[in-house]
Formats: sequence, C-alpha cells, structure tokens
Amino acid sequence: LDGLVFLAGQCPISPDGSVFQGSIADKARLVCENAKTLLEAAGSSTAKVIKVTVFFLDIDRDYDDFNSVYVQYFPHLPARSVMEVSKIPPEGNSFEMDVIALK
Repeated sequence: LDGLVFLAGQCPISPDGSVFQGSIADKARLVCENAKTLLEAAGSSTAKVIKVTVFFLDIDRDYDDFNSVYVQYFPHLPARSVMEVSKIPPEGNSFEMDVIALK
C-alpha cells in the first residue's frame, strides 16, 4: 500500500464546515479540486487515479451534471463505481467520492 494514495469521504464541504450550496456541477468542481489538491500534496495527481467510487442520493437527478465536471478532471476515465444510497452525511449532502491513486 506504500505506493498508493487513498481519499475517502470527499464531499462538497465549504471552508466553514457546512455543506456547500450550489449546483451539482459547482459541488462536483469543488470536490474534484479538493481531491486534486490532496493528491498533489501526497505526491500524486489526478492523472494517476486508478479507481473512483461515487455515492449519490439521487443518481437520476445528479449523475449527468456531476459527470460533465468529473471528465474534465479524470479524462483518462479510471475504473469507477457509481451507486445510489439512501443517506450520506452530513445532512444536506447529495454525493460523496472516494479515490485511489498511484503515487
């Protein structure tokens, strides 16, 4: 596991700790930017991502808008699982993303 970076529970959270208010595309951009920053801080990059998991509260409503931003950050289309779940903390959150990348 020494050559891997794991990011879990990446949600659209504002700097004050509240759920970011905005469109799904804006929320996706925030989460992808945060993931990019964390990956780079760990010696990796979005280009080295090998697996992504995304959990949605409403996949039918949010998938297309999320995906339009996602492909800008991960154009190499790493392996990805996408699923709908009944709850995602914190209250008001609509999706969560986990990432695995090579260092």
